[in-house]
Amino acid sequence: TAAAEGYYEDSLVSGPRCADANKSARTFRASRSRSSPTANRRPVGQHQVRHGELTTTTINLLDWEGESPLATSEGWMVIDPTRLDLDADGVIDAGWSAVNGTLGAGDAMPTGLILSAVTPNGTVLEQNVFDTAIYVKGDRQDAADLYDMQLVVEYVESWDDVIGSVQQVSNVTHTDRYAAFQNASFDNAVVFASPVTMNGPDAATVRFSEITSTSATFHLDEPEGYDQMHIAEDVSLTAFESGVWELDDGSLLQVGTTVFSGGATNEFHNVEFGAAFDEAPVVMLQIQSDNGPDWIIARVGEVSETGFSYTVQEAESQDGLHPHEIIGYAAFDAASADGLVDWNGIASQAFSTDRTVSDQPTAFVFAEELGLDPIVSGGLSSFYGPDPANLRLADMTDDGIVATAQFIASEEMSLDDETTHIAEIASGIAFGSEGLLTGEAYVDDIVFV
Repeated sequence: TAAAEGYYEDSLVSGPRCADANKSARTFRASRSRSSPTANRRPVGQHQVRHGELTTTTINLLDWEGESPLATSEGWMVIDPTRLDLDADGVIDAGWSAVNGTLGAGDAMPTGLILSAVTPNGTVLEQNVFDTAIYVKGDRQDAADLYDMQLVVEYVESWDDVIGSVQQVSNVTHTDRYAAFQNASFDNAVVFASPVTMNGPDAATVRFSEITSTSATFHLDEPEGYDQMHIAEDVSLTAFESGVWELDDGSLLQVGTTVFSGGATNEFHNVEFGAAFDEAPVVMLQIQSDNGPDWIIARVGEVSETGFSYTVQEAESQDGLHPHEIIGYAAFDAASADGLVDWNGIASQAFSTDRTVSDQPTAFVFAEELGLDPIVSGGLSSFYGPDPANLRLADMTDDGIVATAQFIASEEMSLDDETTHIAEIASGIAFGSEGLLTGEAYVDDIVFV
């Protein structure tokens, strides 16, 4: 209130009212007004500020004088019937319209609750979906000239609950490519760019040159022994804020990083989740740094409700020693048994194939809710075959109802020409469209003993 801010009735200028559902007052501060320089120079207010001068006035929106069109704050929740029929003749007064959607001035007053109406000054009052009502009142006093007044209201999207962004990036090659995170900003972004399409047959993975709070710079990296020139590919780019997050439907997402401290590859390391899942989640891995010159990928070993194991792999022709790297992970367990999630209006699916993904294209059908061209973020989530391999997207087709991905476990040929790979499991998250992903910080159950 005004008094709480140090302003009292004798120092305030009367202004329009604003009440919300709990009937609290709002105080507009730093509200500026400039009149025409040719206006009559009459003093106003307590401090003799003259017309035409730039002044800052604190307005108490409860207005002790006069009747405001929004004087009855009850109308902000359930409309008071007496407001629509001041003379109590059983007929809706002049000026009112769209009462309960269809009734207007001259119609008989409805019985029961009045859930919606348009006031004489044009403000829409609705019980369930009422958002904001703002009006401007001007007075003509004595010989004072009243000039045009304009109130501009802008709705700015809140970013407080944005925990991720997803998009498809085309024409990714061996040269650095920059992509912003859909205008979102993260304190600690963890980014995933897999699977790469298979326009070119050479082995490739995405390496990040730089990750900032708002963007990523990345390129396709081929193993040693290849020409390091790769044809343009498409790849999904999914960024998450590091943390433990709960979605509106109860789905749980955990995002973070772990450090491979360097040394021998093909050794497994364990990561423990910050909170236990109800069941084993789908897990995605992506190397976030670019510390070693050698081609490298991260592979999932085993996954449980409490954590997972991983290893890093270089090309077979290399020495099996690699400097330290930062490994990003995302673990997701959808609340729905079918893996479907309505993620801030983006249809999404936590998916996991059977153990069928090999060096030959393997079909996986996505849910109809995702549409015909989903954005797929994922990777191999098993380690049945020890040869270095990563997930590639050979094709995406549809039958007019559902989309079908053709996945491949792609090996590299730095040591030999053999690329046969034993069947693996592929897991990840598929999205029906690009956009921002929302969630809230997860709070585990508190048990009092």
